[in-house]
Amino acid sequence: MVLPVSWSLPFTTRPKSSGAAADPQGDCEPLARVALERVCQTVQAAGKVPTAVLPGMVAGAAHGASGGLTEKQLVRVLEVATGVQLAVLAALTRGRGKGKTRVQPVTSSALKIGKQLLAPGGDHDRVARELAAHKPEGNLVERAVKGAGQGVRTAVAEGISTACAEGRGDAAGLWEGTRMVPVILQEGEDPKSWWASLAGGATAVLLFPGAVADGLVIALDQEQLASPLLVGAGSVAAVVIVGASTLGAPVALVGGGLALAASLKGARATHELVEESIQKLESTAPDLGDPVANERRDFMGALVVSGAAGARGGYLSWA
Repeated sequence: MVLPVSWSLPFTTRPKSSGAAADPQGDCEPLARVALERVCQTVQAAGKVPTAVLPGMVAGAAHGASGGLTEKQLVRVLEVATGVQLAVLAALTRGRGKGKTRVQPVTSSALKIGKQLLAPGGDHDRVARELAAHKPEGNLVERAVKGAGQGVRTAVAEGISTACAEGRGDAAGLWEGTRMVPVILQEGEDPKSWWASLAGGATAVLLFPGAVADGLVIALDQEQLASPLLVGAGSVAAVVIVGASTLGAPVALVGGGLALAASLKGARATHELVEESIQKLESTAPDLGDPVANERRDFMGALVVSGAAGARGGYLSWA
């Protein structure tokens, strides 16, 4: 099946200038970036396009059968259909009966994170606006069938467009964040003794999850929630949950105690390095010219640099 031109454009390469000779060294980085961008767009599309079909079909069929819904009514139908779809997905992926294992909480958490990173569909407002602009014609059955088809086409096109923007943001965030990691890992003076290095390594591992939570809160413009306390609480909670889900309550209790001790030692230094790293990232990252892409750039970049900053901050707390 050949996609319409408007659907294919986001995935085509940008035209190159024919006036300048190619520079092998200069082309290497852009080519790697383009490849990363394509991968991120494909991943986003794989999550958004299938989940856009059913809500678009339902909204389009309702629009046609009713003789025409308002934009506000269509948004509501899309939201309800998407909510039902997510509820069914959650029911199908939830473990049942005696088949549950200790890793089930970890699996559920991973599904929740996946739903955040691969949110379904596209922009409901834009889909509703596009559908509302089409006046249904024909008898009831014809209107419903044509409306369903129009709804699917519109929702899928919007899903692809959103996936393109978010994938571009994901790639930019991952690229810029990864470039900063070596710089972050060289911050400050290393511990001088072997035991301090060992303690610093353990603290780095224990504070890693809390630092990521701290960084993502900052990236989501919730700076008032970011603090050494969040680093500590996030680390203790993550260690306890993973320990209880995999190795049992005794290990969770010991791990939580160690995470608490690590937080008392290094949470403040870790939080400060996370803040500093994200500020540097946001000041140097390029403007992508799209609010959705910029939000994803900040989110994915923070995911990378806050993890590196958390590990480095925990290690430096014993220097």
